[in-house]
Amino acid sequence: MKEKVSVKNVFEKKQYKSILNLLIDFQNKEFQGCTGLRPIQLRYPLEKGYKDTLDPKDRHNLKEFFGSRLDVLIKRGSVVPECITSRNALSQFLRRLKDPPLNAIVSTGRHMGIRYRIVPDFYYQGLRLDNINILRNFSHDQIQEIELGIAPSHAKFIVYGFDDMLRHKYLSEETKTKIDRATQKIIAGYTALHSCKVGTIAEVCKKELTKFRRETKSVRLKELIPEDAIHRELELYHIFYYPFSIAFFELVEKNNGVKPTRKEISNFVHKMCSDPQYNILEPEDIEEIVDFGCRNADFFTYVHPWNDVAISLYQTMDEPFLARIFNSQTKE
Repeated sequence: MKEKVSVKNVFEKKQYKSILNLLIDFQNKEFQGCTGLRPIQLRYPLEKGYKDTLDPKDRHNLKEFFGSRLDVLIKRGSVVPECITSRNALSQFLRRLKDPPLNAIVSTGRHMGIRYRIVPDFYYQGLRLDNINILRNFSHDQIQEIELGIAPSHAKFIVYGFDDMLRHKYLSEETKTKIDRATQKIIAGYTALHSCKVGTIAEVCKKELTKFRRETKSVRLKELIPEDAIHRELELYHIFYYPFSIAFFELVEKNNGVKPTRKEISNFVHKMCSDPQYNILEPEDIEEIVDFGCRNADFFTYVHPWNDVAISLYQTMDEPFLARIFNSQTKE
């Protein structure tokens, strides 16, 4: 039984991977006044015998458009020339890439003016899968955990590619010193990035809480959110340990990063406000908190996971990441 095309195997199939790699490399390059690739641009390298049927002027324009970069992609195996038999076959491959379950590309325009582009979400899903595969390539003895010291608590700094034999048998003391210095710079850079994210979230929460406290007519809610606590220079968790900010981050966490509905927010807030420390609240106060959560649901969801920052930096000798997904060898 023929295997159905999926996100996991799409780059194992020469026709799909050729189309996608052409889009990745050339979709932002202008051709005839627009970006995105037209069918003629895909047919030129991919359709068997099509190049020879073109008007010399069109052939020249397309050759100039792709330049030497197309030769590089072909040499790497990222693009397989003449892997599609006809215009109708190309249309079928494009339709499968565009429709569920892949949803990998989109089109704009119609008929002769149609243009194709890769969907950003699909691109980044490919990047995520590639990260996972790269990490899987390292054996256990090539993974080292670095002590962070002053970096944010619970943060893990893992280096892949230096095993104990390389470090202790082959590296000179001078090289080890360079590695240690480079490690400290990476830790410092990570700490700065983490502070930027958490600090920005803190400022937004302060702003929204201040606005909420200013606009509410409820004395009970004003008592629950002391004005000085909003602006006090404390850790983020201590500043916002109310049923307004940290709680909603936790709701998104429980919802696996999916934006909660009003019903989910309402159920969550009512359950939370049954705690004895919030028994001063009246039903109308609780509804104000629900409204606050709904107004800021996008923010709480966008920054999920709110206290996490991860960095992936790697280099391989292989072709671009999307062509390597799941050991992407062309299937005949």
